[in-house]
Amino acid sequence: SDEGASDEGASSERVPSIRSIRVTGDVGHVFTASIDEFSQKAPMKKIMGCTCAGNPADGRASANAEVGGFQLAALIDEADPAEGANTITFTSADGYEVALPLRYVTQRYSLIVTTVNGDPADSVIDCSNQLWLGSTAARSFARDVVEIAITEEAEPPAAPGAPASANTPNVGVTKAAS
Repeated sequence: SDEGASDEGASSERVPSIRSIRVTGDVGHVFTASIDEFSQKAPMKKIMGCTCAGNPADGRASANAEVGGFQLAALIDEADPAEGANTITFTSADGYEVALPLRYVTQRYSLIVTTVNGDPADSVIDCSNQLWLGSTAARSFARDVVEIAITEEAEPPAAPGAPASANTPNVGVTKAAS
């Protein structure tokens, strides 16, 4: 017999049901965050725009969505990052990782999305949850997040869209002008 032949069956098997996110790293409090608990503790609903990097002049590759979930800041606060922590890494159920500067994530609307336009994420965007960052290209988003590590790295990752030579605040001068 053809198991999983129906589209509905294949779709529901493809989307993992993720109920918690493990928080680890250079933090005072390593814990497992319940998605339901954080959605009640730090709920967030926001209309966010999404525009593809290759958006044509007519703007067809742009959309607005009311996304709901919880504020990433609440989870970061509960983790109590070490003073020198500068990197946050999101790991998806399939092993995919997105590493970002911790400061970049805390300075914008950052949320773990569980609903889109009032519907569960798994029925709309084919994932159980998704990291969304304000004013950031979707290529930096992570789907089906199961772990968040907050760490101190010698070389933190570059901010999305910033060339390595970009002038970023609080970076010391390394070479005098000639």
